[in-house]
Amino acid sequence: MKFKKCNSELDGTLCTNCGLEDSAKKKNKKLLGFRSDKTWKKIISVFHIIFCLMLVLATLTSGQEGKITSYDFLINKISELILCFFFVSPYIFLSDTKFRNKLPLFKKHKVISSLCGMFIVLWVSLGFYGIVNSQHSAEYQADMANHANVVISQTEATCTEDGEISYLCDYCARKNIEVIPATDHDMVEISRNEATTEKDGEIVLKCQLCDYSVTEMIDKLDVATKPDTLNGNISETISEVPTEETTEKHTASAVDKAIADKELPLPSEDSTFSIHFIDVGQADAALIECDGHYMLIDGGNKADSNTIYSVLEKAKATHLDIVVGTHAHEDHIGGLAGAFNYADADITLCATENYDSDAFDDFKKYADENGGGIVVPSVGDTYSLGSANVKILGVNGGSD
Repeated sequence: MKFKKCNSELDGTLCTNCGLEDSAKKKNKKLLGFRSDKTWKKIISVFHIIFCLMLVLATLTSGQEGKITSYDFLINKISELILCFFFVSPYIFLSDTKFRNKLPLFKKHKVISSLCGMFIVLWVSLGFYGIVNSQHSAEYQADMANHANVVISQTEATCTEDGEISYLCDYCARKNIEVIPATDHDMVEISRNEATTEKDGEIVLKCQLCDYSVTEMIDKLDVATKPDTLNGNISETISEVPTEETTEKHTASAVDKAIADKELPLPSEDSTFSIHFIDVGQADAALIECDGHYMLIDGGNKADSNTIYSVLEKAKATHLDIVVGTHAHEDHIGGLAGAFNYADADITLCATENYDSDAFDDFKKYADENGGGIVVPSVGDTYSLGSANVKILGVNGGSD
């Protein structure tokens, strides 16, 4: 059966009996995304339209900034308008309009032909965008390749939080932010209680940059021993352990006697001496300074190389008089590679020249390159550090 058109077309609509869609309803379904009753398509289309409107508004309202010339500013505006067209083009070419019905590929209302048409439109838009951008002046292109950044604000990094530096290009007014990584804690000793045979001792370390502090325990003494200065072996055990009072008295008298015998020279009034215990967790590392001369004792594990590097960099210790690896385990010599990467050294002392580990191989390599080579000292050897003397009391073979 064939249906006929309604004889009375009063408002341009067709009779529902003819089987055709009411043209009045179809008038409201021409825009891309609204031609079906699917909600998700409409939501996507709304957000896309809002984005396009904001993009066009930003393009039309942005003014000339920085040192850019009027010519380059015009080129920028044309490029931005091409980008706007790029994002708006789906609504121009895919919406059901008279304009679309006159265009090849689009007027067929077929999916494949419409996609091919959109691909051509987008490709041509990007081509025009590249051509227009290439018309910038040589000065503009050179400055865009290397922005003339000026610092406009800076937040210093702390031990726990990153800092940042904000830059503004003096030519094109582009902003850029550079993140400054958080620094490591810079620990110094603020108090010490020596261990006795009755109780443990403790060392309190505090960061110079923040309020972070840590307490390291010193195991109490079991028995007092002294080294045989002839062969470096433990040859005598003191059965009677001295008290804190007698120890302090004996130490003071020994120092007085050494000064009187001119074994220990008196430092000058402007002499400086400091010990910086470096926070490397359960490992060991300390930087000693005397009159501007430096000695580094151990460097923690391999993972602590950056910490050792940072400490030397902050102290500006580009030259070390002495580097000491107390023994060959990684938790003592692993991080010394960081030291040799920042500073050179006159001499590197270690209890052994050979040890079977990757950490020691790296330590030996850097010591040969920048540390004067590894030297195994003898008991009683003395080395100068500014106005101080460093004396070797024992050598353990490097295994413990």
